[in-house]
Amino acid sequence: MILVAFALLHFGLRTHLSAPASQSGLGLLLYLSGTTFFTLGLGDVVPLNPLGRTLVVAEVGTGIVFLAMIIGYLPLLEQAYVQREVGVQLLESRAGSPQSAVRLLRRFGRPESAEVLAAVLREAEHWAAELSQSLIAHPVLAYYRSQHLDQSWLVSLMTLLDRCALVIVSRKGVPSRQARATFRMAVRVAADLVRILGVAPDLAASERLSPGDLPRLRAALESSGLVLPVGTDTEAGLTKLRGFYEPSVLALSTWLLVRLPEWIPTVDEQEEESDLLTFADFGLS
Repeated sequence: MILVAFALLHFGLRTHLSAPASQSGLGLLLYLSGTTFFTLGLGDVVPLNPLGRTLVVAEVGTGIVFLAMIIGYLPLLEQAYVQREVGVQLLESRAGSPQSAVRLLRRFGRPESAEVLAAVLREAEHWAAELSQSLIAHPVLAYYRSQHLDQSWLVSLMTLLDRCALVIVSRKGVPSRQARATFRMAVRVAADLVRILGVAPDLAASERLSPGDLPRLRAALESSGLVLPVGTDTEAGLTKLRGFYEPSVLALSTWLLVRLPEWIPTVDEQEEESDLLTFADFGLS
């Protein structure tokens, strides 16, 4: 685009060239623009009038700055991508594959693992903050897929929000306080992304967790020591927390064609209660 723009400027300003009149035309001007932009300095075609020479100098400067920015920009983009994917890998190693908030809480939700769960949520808060800054600075990273088909930064973000919501409504203490801080950061990430990508929150999205699924969710969490109190307050609190992020994340999943995790995992519960490594932990069949 820069090459064509400068060629059109030469054409519109009627730059006089050292080439014969028979060789004049837009094609020759494109050749002049290309050799100038990449600073080849061949000298076979040069402008003769002062305005044409000014355009040549301007294009040389533009070419040098443009190439320098590209050389400096691509490593920064790669570094931001790698940092994002490291967080995705860590979250998946703890929440299972496919990721699920219930699976993570089964592993770290017991009272004796309260400090470990708080540390996991603290690390996830830091990842969410880095994710927000990297995507604000480089929105194109939102379209960069993970290296594995079953991984995605959006899936990890949704899983993080789900687990924070469950911890907040289930109990008090250190994990709950850290879950609130992590939840606020992750909600801000979702809000920033729908604004940056120009996606409207999906307020009419299908229900991910219906009222009839709450007993199943409560039963799935029993083995983790994380108890969801029975009553309308728990249901209302969980619904309120989900309303902060689900419309935004569901809209992003539609826009980016990413399938979000289910609230209740479909794997065998006995598998989740075991601490033994299996092929599924490594994404292998």
